[in-house]
Amino acid sequence: FSFHADTTVSTYTFSMNHSAELSPSGEMAPEETAVTCVILGLSFLIGAPGNLLVIWTILRHVKQRSHTVVLILHLAAADLLVLITLPLWIYSLAHSWVFGEASCKAIVYIITVCMFSSIFFITLMSVERFLALCHPFLMMCWKIKHAMNWCPVFLWLLAFILGVPVLLTQSLDKNDGSEQ
Repeated sequence: FSFHADTTVSTYTFSMNHSAELSPSGEMAPEETAVTCVILGLSFLIGAPGNLLVIWTILRHVKQRSHTVVLILHLAAADLLVLITLPLWIYSLAHSWVFGEASCKAIVYIITVCMFSSIFFITLMSVERFLALCHPFLMMCWKIKHAMNWCPVFLWLLAFILGVPVLLTQSLDKNDGSEQ
């Protein structure tokens, strides 16, 4: 990343500097593609079983599920949804996107929704821990009213809504089938 300051307009913009890593045709060099595919492959091979283990352990062995454990379960599910899309991204990096525009939009939508939900669940865990430590009686009142039980549902719905703009703006470059 490079930071550029436009002094004539007094505005600041962030831009990606790809001049060193892109070939004249605008594609990544083969060794960079290989490294990226290896990193994504390792992420899939380690992350998918890890998140499956977290989900299985919570569902099978945790009898008393605190709100934090439920949030960790939702966070693991969101991470797993992103991780299972990695083989498609690896294939498209190695070759090109051959799965069509609808699947491109759907996958990017899923990733966007999971990004928002992960942020929301981590934030809610932090707020819950803060309230439990600094305002324990308020937290007990929330737990009695079961307000925390509806928070994951609300956060998923909010993430689904916030992901909608991706469906409207995501498209394929018709020249080479790659994602824009």
